[in-house]
Amino acid sequence: MIYDHKARPPLLIRPLVDNWHRKAYKERERKKVTPMKRMINFTLSLPYRIHREGNYFVSWCYPLDVSSQGKTREEAIKNLGEAIRLFITSCYERGTLDRVLKDCGFIAFTETKSKIPQKSKDPEISVPLPFIFDTQLARCQG
Repeated sequence: MIYDHKARPPLLIRPLVDNWHRKAYKERERKKVTPMKRMINFTLSLPYRIHREGNYFVSWCYPLDVSSQGKTREEAIKNLGEAIRLFITSCYERGTLDRVLKDCGFIAFTETKSKIPQKSKDPEISVPLPFIFDTQLARCQG
C-alpha cells in the first residue's frame, strides 16, 4: 500500500496526532500575551523663546523650528506645546521622525563618562506625547 502523506493519517495514528495538536495549541495559547492596550507617555523638555509682536505673543521652539502665538504669554506657551505635540506625532505617523530630528541637529546621547552638554539658559517647555501600546500590534515581542 502506498501511503499518501496528504491524506488523513490512519485511524491508529490520528488520536496521537490530534492529541499532539491539542497540546501544541494549548502551549501556544499559554505563552500568548493577553491582548491589552495601555497608555504610555513620553515627555519632551525643549527650550523656547517668546517675544511680543503687536497685540500677540509669539513663542518659538528653535530646536524644532516650531512656532505658535497667543494673546497672552501663557496662551502662546500652551499653543506652542500643542504645536510641538502635533508636529512630533505627525512625523512619527509618517515614519519621518528620525530623519526630522537628525535634520534639526539632534544627536543621540548616552550619559557615560563623556561630558554632558550645558543646558540652555532659555526656559523649557515640557510636552507630553501620549501613545497607546497595543500588544496585538507589537512585533517586538518574542
